[in-house]
Amino acid sequence: MEIAVKAISEIDGDFRIRLSSLEPNVIDEETARRLGKYPKLCPHMHLSLQSGSDSILRRMNRRYDVDAYRRIVEIFRKQDSGFAVTTDIIVGFPGETEEEFSESLRAAQEIGFCKVHVFKYSRRNGTPAAAMEAQIPDEMKSQRAGDMIRLAERVSREFFLGNTGTVRRVLFERYDPARRMLTGLTDNYIHTYCRAEPAEAEKLLNRFGDVLLEELYEDGVRGSIMG
Repeated sequence: MEIAVKAISEIDGDFRIRLSSLEPNVIDEETARRLGKYPKLCPHMHLSLQSGSDSILRRMNRRYDVDAYRRIVEIFRKQDSGFAVTTDIIVGFPGETEEEFSESLRAAQEIGFCKVHVFKYSRRNGTPAAAMEAQIPDEMKSQRAGDMIRLAERVSREFFLGNTGTVRRVLFERYDPARRMLTGLTDNYIHTYCRAEPAEAEKLLNRFGDVLLEELYEDGVRGSIMG
């Protein structure tokens, strides 16, 4: 992975690299430190946690634990305090107790994800998990998914709020002339909305611009274009 990032980073041009859908066991602490030296690599990574409970992770046969995951995130955030982590969390895995579910909630809160994709465990014939005892009832899985989604939304807003007052680089992707609103993603994966007149928007669309992030807005942050 790092070899590919290095090779792509050396290509001429104004572009950015975004890593997505990685398992935590493919990135150790030293790799996390080295990745910080590539300026074209976005300060955002989709790093799948799956569960915030070590006992659940063991039953899932995952080769990492929550502390190892947390240390990787801490290294990235020492390099950039606004480093964004998006993740996947499964609720209702066979045998998941209330305490194990609570551990997932606590992990999501403490790590401070930019976004959490929440999934209810789905039983699939032929898999080891399908044969496990103590399958979780659908009603309980739905309840836990709802609890996790509500927490994840609150954690996302806290992450966005923590980025207000900073200047981030945005790739402007869409323009709504009726609202005079230019939208795009920051390098650290925050949906950003900026007021812009049509002539200004035409110059910036599909280009990068620096934006001062000012306040929470819709599913992200509203800001002002710099310069």
